[in-house]
Amino acid sequence: MKFLRFYLFGLTLALTACVQRTGHHYEQQILGDWKFVSRGKISKDRMGNNMLGPSNPVKDGEVKFLANNVCAFKLAYGYGNLYSPDYEGIPTHYKVADDSLRILDMDKKNWVLMKIRYMDKDTMILSVGDTAFLKAARMHHK
Repeated sequence: MKFLRFYLFGLTLALTACVQRTGHHYEQQILGDWKFVSRGKISKDRMGNNMLGPSNPVKDGEVKFLANNVCAFKLAYGYGNLYSPDYEGIPTHYKVADDSLRILDMDKKNWVLMKIRYMDKDTMILSVGDTAFLKAARMHHK
C-alpha cells in the first residue's frame, strides 16, 4: 500500500513538472525569419467552436523577429524593395505574452493584437481578431 501511494505521488509530481516545462515558450520559438504563406477566415462549427476555414495563398510578405522585441516587416508594397538583398524591412516593436502577439503599428501608433493559435519549429498560425488567420512558414537560409 505504501508503494502504491509513493508511486502515485511520484507519477503526479513527474506529470506536473513536465507540464510546467512544456508550457508555451513562444518568446524563443518566434525568433527568426518567417514568410506568410496563406490567409483565411475563421468560421464557427455547429457547436460554436472556432475553426480555420479554407485559405488563400499569400504571394509576398516576410517578418523577422529579433530577440530585443524588434521585428522587421518585408512587404511587397510600401517602403523598400522586398527582393533587394540589402532591404531589411520596416522596423517596429512586438511583445509576446502567453499566446498573444502584439505588434506596434507605427503609422497608427497602436498595438495590433494577434493570438498564436499554433506554433512549432517551422509553422506558425496567427489569428487576427475573431474572423481572420495568417499562416507563416519559417525561412531557412543557406
